[in-house]
Parts: sequence; structure tokens; C-alpha cells
Amino acid sequence: MIDQDLATAHHEAGHAIALRHFGIQVSKVSVNNDGTGSTELEGSLPAREEDTVLVGLIGIQSELRFLGADMTFSDFVSTYESGKGDRDTIESETRTIWLAHRGIWHQVQYDNTETFIEKKKSEIEKLASAILRKKGYPKALDQKEIESVMKI
Repeated sequence: MIDQDLATAHHEAGHAIALRHFGIQVSKVSVNNDGTGSTELEGSLPAREEDTVLVGLIGIQSELRFLGADMTFSDFVSTYESGKGDRDTIESETRTIWLAHRGIWHQVQYDNTETFIEKKKSEIEKLASAILRKKGYPKALDQKEIESVMKI
């Protein structure tokens, strides 16, 4: 059985760390009692399309990586397209990006996201842990709390 809070915290932490990497301020990150979450940003997504795709894909890939799933790009495509995956955990932007961009370019983006997660693993874990330490729902960190956690 998947710990939904753990999965969602890593999912949202992945988005937040990717946004911060591209210089975009994150105003709030949260996990709700229904298993959903959100990452709110100040401003807009990165200007470069491949950076926006990375921000979109990083959520589900962080979730899979930190839950111990060993999934290849082909597995990811098959699971998503067959409807066997938990589509509630793949946000609408990721679905839109996924459907709009196919082929080898997307394989490269998947690989880039894996590399990014490896480089930012400790930051993602640190932020996810801070989210999970919050009591009650929504488990949320505001911009000041996020900045404080990331300085530690």
C-alpha cells in the first residue's frame, strides 16, 4: 500500500525544487488529506519549453523514485497510456505536456529529469520531509518556510 502523503510530498517537492532551480519563487507547497497536492508559484513557468517539461515531469518521477519504483521511460509511457497508473497523481499540466510531446525528444526529457532528480535528491528529500512534519491538513509550507528549510 502506498503512503499517499509520502508520495504527494515527494511529488510536490520535486516541482518546487525544479521551479527554484529555474529562478522561480515558490509561494506555497501543500499536501491535502485526499492525496492531492499543489505547488504555487510566483510568476510563470520557465520560458524554455524543455524546462517547462522538466518541471511538469519531475513531480511524478520524484514520486516514483522516492517510493522505490524502478521505471524506465517505456514503462512510464505504457503505464500512462494504458490507464493503469494513478492518473490523479499526474497533474493536468503534465498530461497536456505528455500528450503534446512524443517521441525521442520526450525520451531525452525523461532522461534529463532523471539526471536532475539525482543531482537534487537531497533537496527534494529535505523539502518533502518538512512538508510531512506539518500537523493536520493541508500540510503546507509557505515561501518563508520553504526558504528556511532550504537553507538548512
